[in-house]
Amino acid sequence: MTAPVLDDWDLVDQARTDPAAFAPLYRTHHGPLFGYILLRVGGRRELAEDITSETFVRALRGLPGVRRTANPFAAWLYAIARNVLVDHYKRASTRFEQLVDETPEVHIPGQRCATDAVDAAVTLRGCLAGMSAADQAVLAAQFVHGLSWAEIADDDGRTVGALKVQRHRAMGRLRQQLGIREAT
Repeated sequence: MTAPVLDDWDLVDQARTDPAAFAPLYRTHHGPLFGYILLRVGGRRELAEDITSETFVRALRGLPGVRRTANPFAAWLYAIARNVLVDHYKRASTRFEQLVDETPEVHIPGQRCATDAVDAAVTLRGCLAGMSAADQAVLAAQFVHGLSWAEIADDDGRTVGALKVQRHRAMGRLRQQLGIREAT
């Protein structure tokens, strides 16, 4: 006689008393969750691994309080991942603001002062935050992380041509938000 097939919620019930029962949940959801997170951190694999790990740690800690719902277990897991991502970006934003606060006044030829450059960076960051995750990812991969088109395509799973179109459109939206007209 074969053992009954357990769904994710059955495994959650077991994992409350036996943490080893969490292993099949980890094996089932690790790959897709890692992919979800990797896209949201601009292809930075180490960061995606850290956030994925933290998501599973929080899920394991949260097992006593979670209750079976009509929604799949994965919905709860992805909500945790989203919260970990939000926490990460809040911490990153705080670190950026601390750096801005600590920026000394330095004269840069062609600018009134260094704070003008910081103000420009803050404005740019605000515009980027309003863009789609896909736009942010392609811009960050190229301009922040310095990845080649081939590397971006390899990480993203799209063609170089599709990525160039995405970047071109994203830059157009960014120019529009910043009030910059293209040279004719």
